[in-house]
Amino acid sequence: MNNICRHNRKGPGASRIPFIPLMAVTAALVVISAGEGCGWPVSLYSSPVMIVLWGLAVVAAVWALTVRKTWKRPATLFIHVALIVILAGAVITHFTADETTVHLRAEGAPENPDVVSSEQVVAESADVAVPSDLSGISLREFRVETYPGTSTPMDFVSVLHTPDGKTMELHMNKTLRVGDYKVIQSQFDSDGAGVTLKCSSDVWGTAVTFIGYAMLGLSFLFYFLERGSVFRNALRRLTAEAAVLFVASVSVSASAAEMPEPVRDDFMRLMVMHNGRVATMSTLAGDFTSTVTGGKSGFGGMDADGVMRAFLFDFGSMKDKPLIRVKDAGLRSILAIDGKYASYGDYMRAITSGRLDVEDNATARRYAEDIARFEAINMLVSGELLKMYPVRSERGVEWYSPVNVPSRGIDTDRWIFIRKSMGYLNEALLAGDAATAGKIVAGIGDYQRKESGLSVPVWKARLEHLYHRCASAIPLLVLLVCAALAIWIAALTGHGSASWCMWGGRAVCFAGLLCVSALIAVRWIVGGHVPLSNGFETMQFMAWCLLLVGLAGGWRFRMLLPAAMFAAGLALGVAAMSGAARSVGNLVPVLASPLLSVHVVLVMFAYSLFLLLALNGVAGLLAGEARRGERLMYVGRVMLYPAEFLLGAGIFVGAVWADVSWGDFWSWDPKETWALITMLVYSFALHPASLRGFSRPKLFHIYMIVAFLSVLVTYFGVNFYLGGMHSYA
Repeated sequence: MNNICRHNRKGPGASRIPFIPLMAVTAALVVISAGEGCGWPVSLYSSPVMIVLWGLAVVAAVWALTVRKTWKRPATLFIHVALIVILAGAVITHFTADETTVHLRAEGAPENPDVVSSEQVVAESADVAVPSDLSGISLREFRVETYPGTSTPMDFVSVLHTPDGKTMELHMNKTLRVGDYKVIQSQFDSDGAGVTLKCSSDVWGTAVTFIGYAMLGLSFLFYFLERGSVFRNALRRLTAEAAVLFVASVSVSASAAEMPEPVRDDFMRLMVMHNGRVATMSTLAGDFTSTVTGGKSGFGGMDADGVMRAFLFDFGSMKDKPLIRVKDAGLRSILAIDGKYASYGDYMRAITSGRLDVEDNATARRYAEDIARFEAINMLVSGELLKMYPVRSERGVEWYSPVNVPSRGIDTDRWIFIRKSMGYLNEALLAGDAATAGKIVAGIGDYQRKESGLSVPVWKARLEHLYHRCASAIPLLVLLVCAALAIWIAALTGHGSASWCMWGGRAVCFAGLLCVSALIAVRWIVGGHVPLSNGFETMQFMAWCLLLVGLAGGWRFRMLLPAAMFAAGLALGVAAMSGAARSVGNLVPVLASPLLSVHVVLVMFAYSLFLLLALNGVAGLLAGEARRGERLMYVGRVMLYPAEFLLGAGIFVGAVWADVSWGDFWSWDPKETWALITMLVYSFALHPASLRGFSRPKLFHIYMIVAFLSVLVTYFGVNFYLGGMHSYA
């Protein structure tokens, strides 16, 4: 990471050439290995070709560091040395690490023909001897711990017994040390009486790698203080910014009610099993309405609660109302509708007339998304969605709907109550008997609390209800984009109100930051975990990062403010399209780690800055004046270095997390690999002295725009196409 050079200064540009085939081969392998049925082995990532490419990259880096006399800038030198140490650790791991699997059956467990016998220890390969440290381990018990009041897994626990009489518990996201071996749970038997352990020994490779990570982290910190660095030069020379224009649109929703108010409120606070967690009926209503309408939070003057209650208790008035979103134009023709919305009756008439055959596989696949909205109404009115009746069993607490409650294992009185109580409630409402309806709702609530042992506090139920009414960020999105647009127009036209627009923009940005902060905080309280576990939550956090950067940096770099507001609007728009991810759910066991929050915060801050870099690049190309384009290049450099370092830190924390959860800090998973590719892509622009083209504003701006494609592939492409162990993200 060298000083910005003059164009006539020669530098070892060829020293970066080995990284180009390295990235190309890595990207090709990660795409090919994810293809269906290709059978491409992950071991190719550590093949001789890749090792040679990495070796050439190290040799080139050492040569460049020597020629550039980088020892005069210690922080810059140690960043590169740290990277070489990390690669050295990887080489040591490759040649010295030992890994095996051990399968155990619980003591006294019956024989299972599909698994190995209870006292046998099995290595992954017949040629690999079982290490003496592991040969005497036995399994006392394996259990699945669930979230309170549910059967949703929260943790997997193996109780192990060692030959010296020690008893140890092995949890998800918590490894055990047995001799020189690190032990994690890999999988468990279908009958719950056995577990497969992954055992790995890599003392020296891991130690060297983590020393490299520590060196890298300290070097990152000291780099920002190093005199003469590219970052410090860019910060000093930075004096102004430029602008670019974009456009957006808006939608609205409304609210109403039809039940007597006390009954309505008590009913919407009833518990229901939804999305793998115990939620309120209001939460189910919000997701149901959003699914059916294609993203809206209400219909025809009713809020989400009113829409669901109307379908449940006044189906006749709802079946012919056009509220089901139909995206496919061909299906609209089949349903004989003019606009984008159909009624439940439109679907039924098309089905009964034979125009729409939902049982046909080809039809079901073609119109799957639209038919799913129609089926959601069927599931609600039939009672299938209403898993509101808990029943205790040996497996924990199971939640049933009135139509799927088993006839065996439940006493007659409870079975009748589960099957009939919603019908009795409907009859009371039709008769206008509010008192009886209130008693039935109260009885259901009492049953839920008694059987599940859970009770949703009134304040929490109201908070969750409020969250689902306010979770749609579309109005905030529009406000942010319109404010950014006003600032850009005033700046480009030189209008006298530019200063007032800037102050108004700061106020909007601050208000937006407060709103997003409140949404994140409430979701945290409602879900019981830091909301950074899926696409909706990470995009919402990305919007928070962008607004924070815009508010903090906008005082010195004026046009950073509208760029950040616009980018935050984009992030909120993507979050609004996240579908089911908007629902609050329990964490799967692998995500129940504090490292999740640190990893996601670092990476999403980096991606936020990369997005601002791309927008800054567009502004730089449209600036026209050469001097303005140069100034915007320095704006970009001020953001590029923190972004690259945050991504590196995020990858490091993710590697530590992977080591704890999966037993390997690097598995060449598609998400990991593309994050590495993204880091390498942006690292080219960190070396303008060696790659002189990056000292020219136009090339720098074009590269920042094109480089953002790597971020898009990492975040969206991997999730939707390549999959892998990060598919839950």
